[in-house]
Amino acid sequence: MLILSLDTTGKRVSCALARDGLITARKDRLSELSHSRTLLPECEALLSENGVSFSDIDLFAATVGPGSFTGIRIGVAAVKGFAFPEGKPCAGVDTLTSAAYSSGVLSGVICAAVRARENEYYAAFFKAKDGKLGQEGERAVLSGEETAARAKEYGCDVYLCGEGSEELLKINPDLKYTGACQSAAGTARAAYFAPRVRAEELTPVYMKPSQAERLKKETKK
Repeated sequence: MLILSLDTTGKRVSCALARDGLITARKDRLSELSHSRTLLPECEALLSENGVSFSDIDLFAATVGPGSFTGIRIGVAAVKGFAFPEGKPCAGVDTLTSAAYSSGVLSGVICAAVRARENEYYAAFFKAKDGKLGQEGERAVLSGEETAARAKEYGCDVYLCGEGSEELLKINPDLKYTGACQSAAGTARAAYFAPRVRAEELTPVYMKPSQAERLKKETKK
């Protein structure tokens, strides 16, 4: 199975090719959230350099959030556009799962945390075994102290990953920092195990309302 995956949820735009869950090629670029201009050229260059066309792809995958609201929409829309013409299946991978698979941890407990705002994180815990991850409980919005306290409950080494999560080391220096963030490579690895959906069924995961939605609610008050 040939997978093309995209990640546009943070400041970097990345795309990756994977064969049966193993990464064969990738591109990663710091685009400072100008993903609408950089994503398609990066994808086209990746495919061209590896002698692959969009019609060769068996599964299209995107990191579906949480993260930058605009970035999420760009990535999801691109995957839908790639998959829909030929009726190819899609897979959506949340940002925390992508970060966990990007960490390279093959055995043990992983804490994936992405900063939401000041001292607030989207967080989830995973147990890794033989390269496959199982999520422990639900994703949640937690303070840094709550995230660190939950990590301590495991009573073992906990590996930290996710964009902005290095700040958690100041609260709990015992965490093992991997330096990994969500990426198209992590999304491709996770997508190999993820449920398949039709292009029209692929949806973003925001966890919190966007700024536009918040403003709309405020104007109605």
